[in-house]
Amino acid sequence: MNRIVKGTVILWAAVWLSSMARPQTAGAPVQRPCVAFASENSSTAHFSQNALESVITQGGDLDFFPTQHGGCWTVHEISASLGTTPQGCAISWVVTDPHDLYVAHGLNIGQQEEFTKAMLSAAAAARKDINAQRSH
Repeated sequence: MNRIVKGTVILWAAVWLSSMARPQTAGAPVQRPCVAFASENSSTAHFSQNALESVITQGGDLDFFPTQHGGCWTVHEISASLGTTPQGCAISWVVTDPHDLYVAHGLNIGQQEEFTKAMLSAAAAARKDINAQRSH
C-alpha cells in the first residue's frame, strides 16, 4: 500500500511540475504593432490611404487599419487642392502614437504623386517611433 501512495504522489508531483514549466502564452496573444489611417478629406483619402497601406504592409511586421483603431499609431491626413496652380495640392500629415501623443508631422506640396511621398514620410516616422518603443 505504501508503494501505491508513494507512486501516486510522485506522479502528481510530476504533473504539477510539468504544468508550471508550460509557457503562459495561452491567455493573451502577442499582437503586432499597427498603423491606422484617419483623413479629413473624403475626396482624396483614397490616394493617401492606398499609399500608406502599401508602405506599411510591405515589410510584413506591421498591421494596417483603414480607419482609426485603438492601440495603433495613427496617420492623420488633411489635403487641399491649390486650384489650377502647378503645385496641385497640399498634403499635411501628423503621426500620433497609441496614446494619441504627437510623434511627427509633415507638409508636402505637389501633384498626385505627392500623396505617395507624404505617406512614405509618415510611415517612416511611425516606424521609427514604433522601433524606439519596442527597444525600451
